Amino acid sequence: MTALFDYLLQASVILALFYAIYFLILRNERFFVEIRIYLIVSILLSLLLPFVKVPYTVLVEMVQTSVLVAIQANPIAMFSETIETVAIKQEYFSIADMLLAGYFLVATVLFIRSLIKVGQICKMVLGKEYTVVDDCKVVILDKAIPAFTFFGYIVMNREEFTDESRTNIVIHEKVHAKQKHWIDLLLVELLTILFWFNPFVWLYQIAIKQTHELLADDGVIARDFNIGQYQATLINQLMGTEVLGLANNFNHSITKKRMIMMSKEKSPKNRRYKFLVTIPVIAIVVIFNMKPVVVQAVEKETTKEVDPIELVASNSIEKDSIYNIVDEMPQFPGGISELQKWVSRRLKYPVTAIENNIEGTVFVAFVVNKIGKVVHPRIVRGVDPFLDAEAIRVIKLMPNWKPGKHKGEIVNVSYTMPINFGLTKKSKDSVKYYKGEKIHTIVDKMPEFSGGTKAFQKYIADNVKYPVEAQKNGIAGRVFVNFIVSKEGDVDQVRIVRGVDPSLDGEAIRVIKTMQKWKPGKLKGVAVNMMYTVPITFSLK
Repeated sequence: MTALFDYLLQASVILALFYAIYFLILRNERFFVEIRIYLIVSILLSLLLPFVKVPYTVLVEMVQTSVLVAIQANPIAMFSETIETVAIKQEYFSIADMLLAGYFLVATVLFIRSLIKVGQICKMVLGKEYTVVDDCKVVILDKAIPAFTFFGYIVMNREEFTDESRTNIVIHEKVHAKQKHWIDLLLVELLTILFWFNPFVWLYQIAIKQTHELLADDGVIARDFNIGQYQATLINQLMGTEVLGLANNFNHSITKKRMIMMSKEKSPKNRRYKFLVTIPVIAIVVIFNMKPVVVQAVEKETTKEVDPIELVASNSIEKDSIYNIVDEMPQFPGGISELQKWVSRRLKYPVTAIENNIEGTVFVAFVVNKIGKVVHPRIVRGVDPFLDAEAIRVIKLMPNWKPGKHKGEIVNVSYTMPINFGLTKKSKDSVKYYKGEKIHTIVDKMPEFSGGTKAFQKYIADNVKYPVEAQKNGIAGRVFVNFIVSKEGDVDQVRIVRGVDPSLDGEAIRVIKTMQKWKPGKLKGVAVNMMYTVPITFSLK
């Protein structure tokens, strides 16, 4: 549903841009064939360009809630737990559903109306006797109707057909028939059905019909008919009524513009350079449609991690797939709270690091294999050799976990955990309180992004725009972003823990700041403030 709305919105904006070019630059020019081609091609481009995606890679690895445990004068420890996917119950008859129903209702009514129009024309034309004039089929009716053309047939009343003074009417309609203007009319009719809510679609319909009439007028004038006499015929037809909106009829758009264009000299060929203005419009649309196509955290069933790991199980080496996202995540014995307590009790701040006032966040990756054993811990992002070594030491001491499952089978699952080393004397930018309330360190239930882990990854992938300047300069890397999820679920105090480049850092902060509310973390059933750390990896193909 969202994809449909996005497509309709993008196509409508592109169509409006193309119409603006026609209205501001092309409509008063006298090269009607090229203008007709422009109008039709611009419609097709408006329908197709939203599907054009310029791929680039944004890798997202879930590294989530940072938890602070203070121990008087001793150093502190922080770490995170990966959130499992949470199913969100959908509401029935939401606003989006009602909008969609309204859109299809109007589109259906317009479609039925168009079918009725076509049926009326077919009833009037098909099965009737016709006369072939210059390879054109002319259907002659006894009732008084304005001449019109559709499906290659010219329909005229008998009086006009036999009146030699009105030969220019026949020539006018023959231009419509031979140039197959009815194809354009069907296309724009389909466009008005799909984009009925867009006023520029209806303006397009007027522009195309007017261009058809100008082309037909040109065809008459090219036969050396007296312009004054032809204009008099147009005025005589002014009191006639339009037969059907899907047909080209002779007296359509009797406007001052048609009269002026007949006497106006043809535009010089060099003025066709104006069509080049469409190139930057197309370029802007393509740049706007730059979309990420690869997310690191998405499940990979048949491939290994970038750094292949041999998993150890039952005293043998087992080579197998490592999953980032699974249906059931591995669990530490006792759950998240016990994991937090277990790490905080065993973590020891290296004396050398204390003496040298070294602190920071160490990111450790490891695998929980099929038997629940924590294997192959490695540093993803280190701070200092002493802190890195201590983080690895504690991870290696972990007891067996309950292994993860995917599609009912026990699988190997990759984990990334940040362990924060902070001294008692905090730096000025350390966060202890948020709006006068404590940022809790240990909770019973972690904050959740609406929709869970996969929804969060999709949100990042859909919204991150790789800065053009960074692409040109070949800048890539992993940006670590820290933010608070308040007890109300608001995302606040977004900051860079470790940056790569100002453009990438700024983009990462922008995306995080635009996130919707989260489901806040809870302690003893009460919502509390928590902190998150998320690495966003920018990678060029």
